[in-house]
Amino acid sequence: MHSPIDVIKDIPFTSDHLKNYLSKINSMIDKLRSLNDDRALVIVAALFVEKAIDDYLSSLIPDFLKIEDERDMTFSLKIKLASSFKLCHSSFFKCSHKIREIRNEFAHNIEIERINDLDSSYLISLQTHCKNWGHEEEIKDLDFIDIFQHVSKTIILNLMMRVHVNNIMTRYIRTKQFKQNFLNYISQLDPNSLSF
Repeated sequence: MHSPIDVIKDIPFTSDHLKNYLSKINSMIDKLRSLNDDRALVIVAALFVEKAIDDYLSSLIPDFLKIEDERDMTFSLKIKLASSFKLCHSSFFKCSHKIREIRNEFAHNIEIERINDLDSSYLISLQTHCKNWGHEEEIKDLDFIDIFQHVSKTIILNLMMRVHVNNIMTRYIRTKQFKQNFLNYISQLDPNSLSF
């Protein structure tokens, strides 16, 4: 299986921070796997996905942290808000909703002890997302918990790479060079082509 941490070696803009972040996730998930506790693994992996979405939103909304802890700012609402920017493929957010739903199954139903106790539609959904991402070979021999783990890491990896790009973009937007280029661009526009 191709680990998400291996994939980032080929991306020139990846920072050491991203590599360290993913190493921590791998370490935490490995520890949880050794406990053989699906509930703990699912809940913690979902927390990591939610944290990646928080970081993504913070990279786009400068004061997001001021509203992030509001009682009404649920995981579901964060996913919808992040998706609304249309800067990442929508499948990452659809799959984040599936991760959230699986987490909720474990958090609210004490009868569920293993991920295999869940309705098979969850597994089918995660497999479909993996296939759409071109990860069919990587997951073909994996069980449900490993597919859940793979999907969680893939979402986190992609969102954290986007955070890195968003931070670079934000710095550039605040430069004099960007302002000058933008003013030059505006001056060349046909006023009749602008719609309000």
